[in-house]
Amino acid sequence: MIEQETVVTGSLAFISRLCDADLAALTKRWHERSYRHNELIISHGDTGRDVFFLLEGRARVTKS
Repeated sequence: MIEQETVVTGSLAFISRLCDADLAALTKRWHERSYRHNELIISHGDTGRDVFFLLEGRARVTKS
């Protein structure tokens, strides 16, 4: 496991409780992304199966 994955799993309690096999499967599927200030991440009505975890900074949630 790389250092960033260790930081993430250690800071998210529910993820740190996963068994090794489930954690390994999860870490193969996640991707770290960065967003600019005021950049739209997801829009109301978008379909998808993504989950977002905020590792640093802040995000504003609005519904228009």
